[in-house]
Amino acid sequence: MGSWQNLRKSIGRQTDSIERGVQGWVSIRVRLLAIVLISSITLLAIGAGAASYLVKSAQDDEDWAQLSGDTTTPAILMVSSFEEERRLSMLRLAGDADAIAQLTPARTRSDQALAVVKTKGDAARKLNPDGAAADIDGYNKLFSMVPTLRNGVDSLQATPEQVFGFFTEVIRTIISASMLAARVAPNAKLGVELGHGVEPLRAAEALSQADTIGAVAVTTGIFSGAQLLEFSRRAGEFRAQVAYAGTVLKGKRLAELNAITDGSAWQQVTAMQDALLLRGPVGDTDATATGNAAETGKTATGKPRDTARATAALPVSLDDWQRASAQVNMALQRLWENQSRDQHVIASRQGAATTRDSLIGGAMVGLIALLAFGAAFVLANRFIGRMK
Repeated sequence: MGSWQNLRKSIGRQTDSIERGVQGWVSIRVRLLAIVLISSITLLAIGAGAASYLVKSAQDDEDWAQLSGDTTTPAILMVSSFEEERRLSMLRLAGDADAIAQLTPARTRSDQALAVVKTKGDAARKLNPDGAAADIDGYNKLFSMVPTLRNGVDSLQATPEQVFGFFTEVIRTIISASMLAARVAPNAKLGVELGHGVEPLRAAEALSQADTIGAVAVTTGIFSGAQLLEFSRRAGEFRAQVAYAGTVLKGKRLAELNAITDGSAWQQVTAMQDALLLRGPVGDTDATATGNAAETGKTATGKPRDTARATAALPVSLDDWQRASAQVNMALQRLWENQSRDQHVIASRQGAATTRDSLIGGAMVGLIALLAFGAAFVLANRFIGRMK
């Protein structure tokens, strides 16, 4: 009986020893795998986080390219339509009967362009969520004043200065929006290239301003010293902007600019500007009333100045000049549009490439983490087997 009890105790002690050994081997395996698993999970988390960040950045680049590209064509339409309405409104106030009939369709085009631009307000907020809201609210207040100004033009109650200044401010909003797109571009290089593209747009607007002032002067036969000075300033700005664009544009866009400046329309526009500047003030009745001899075209003795210079024939007719001006203006705006689209395409391609590379990199990190854990599992089992 005692031998049987001793045998049972011996077997019990051996069984306990085996169970403790098994638990020890299991604990060793778990601990080894846990060490490798923690490293693998950490590596996987870092890789996934980096890939996610890069994908988000790439998506932002593509969104910028899409939103900025969607606003380019409406901006062109708005600038062109309001420049034309400004010109016709000024001519209407100057007494040009033909401008009255042309104003109605011009205003329709302006309204259509403005409606499209307003729909892009949400897109502009996405481009610059911190600062666009206040700007857009200011633009909307400005746009809401368009009907009032038009009534002033129709009733001849608005002054030329009010009309010119108001439409110039409306057009300025588009240039400001273009600079906004450059400031929030995905990278500095794209922003710089977009900024260079704005120069032709500024040149086109300066050209429109100068030729509007000149067209009114030719229509009324009055070109005061103050008007001539303003005309000179706008024409000078136009040429300076084009000259500067020639130093910063590259490749196809530089060739496009050279084609504009080599064209016959450019020659007509600049020849007309030069002729008006050389001719000097004409029919300046306001200056006569104030006794400004220099501006009235009279000498100190009251005799007329060089009447041959005052009545010199202009190189082209008013209609031909305005057609040539419109041609150069549209060509400069197309140059701006093309330069902008070049950068939008680059940003879109960069975004797509970054997304692709990020997803591939994230997948590789995940694969490496899985392979590392699998290898660790196999090696841990072999190590435990050898220890047994």
